[in-house]
Amino acid sequence: MNTLTTLAPPISQVSNGVDEHSEQTYQALLEAYEQAGGIAAVLQSPYLASLIMNGEQVLEMHSVPGVHLTVERQRIGVAVHISVDPYTVVDQPLYLCLGMLDAEGVQYITTRYDIGAHARVAALVYWLFPHAQKVDHIADSSMHIGPDATLIYTETHYHGSTGGIRAVPQIQIHVAERGQYVGTFSLNQGNAGHFKLEYHANVGNQGLVNLTTRIYGTDHDDIRVQKNVHLNGSGARGMLNTHIAARDHAHSRVYTTMVGHAAGACGHIDCTSIIHGQAMAENVPRVVIHHSQARITQTATVGRVNQCELERLVAQGLDADTALDMLMQEMLA
Repeated sequence: MNTLTTLAPPISQVSNGVDEHSEQTYQALLEAYEQAGGIAAVLQSPYLASLIMNGEQVLEMHSVPGVHLTVERQRIGVAVHISVDPYTVVDQPLYLCLGMLDAEGVQYITTRYDIGAHARVAALVYWLFPHAQKVDHIADSSMHIGPDATLIYTETHYHGSTGGIRAVPQIQIHVAERGQYVGTFSLNQGNAGHFKLEYHANVGNQGLVNLTTRIYGTDHDDIRVQKNVHLNGSGARGMLNTHIAARDHAHSRVYTTMVGHAAGACGHIDCTSIIHGQAMAENVPRVVIHHSQARITQTATVGRVNQCELERLVAQGLDADTALDMLMQEMLA
């Protein structure tokens, strides 16, 4: 088994358009990355696989042995391809910072992950739009997890504080026998804007898909989450957790479907929303069974902020807005 460590030498280091303007853009993107919770020094390490992009421009890219990163310009947008060789275990995560600093514009990116058989890797991905006023973000991703392979994928979004973004990420997931995909999605700072997230997953024999989503909606944010998982193989497993906090005039809609097609397929759906003010939330879980030995359960709840707890925090000296924010963030934690 090929095990990579933090001391593995980089096999490529590419920076496109290195001029004064690009350097300023690079530093500004690193600042946004740290504001969203990342560590810039780690992202810049030449000993870790990483990719930094602003819009459709590559600012920096590193690969390590066993991990291959390519970026190609398409007729519309760019295509990012990340592949991990079979039997490769990457000790440190892949770091991707993909965003747009301009207040207006369109970003279209397709990403494909190919995780070879018996490989294991984690990816920390940040999508950053700190100044969005009129931005369209369209991202189509496909994840291909080979037999006995594992991808742990953590995705964080930051869309700024004006709600001036229309973001439409779609993720296709294909898990082969005994493969595992564990995905966590977070959008809990700033405004979500007009946001539509879709997952479509197919799971083979003894495979696993585990999807956790946490989103905080404020002002007039419009949030829609759709998850569709097919447990096609015997013993396939699925876990879908979706937690939404909505306040002010935000709207959230969550539509979750899990289908059991084979013997031993099992899964659970958990949709939890909490609202305050004039916010609206809709949770619609759907379970479909096509085999008598498949089992899927579901829970769906929509609740309000505990008023007594809110008053207690205000009595302790917090202003009402800060106290409300604290309680909603606790629900998402």
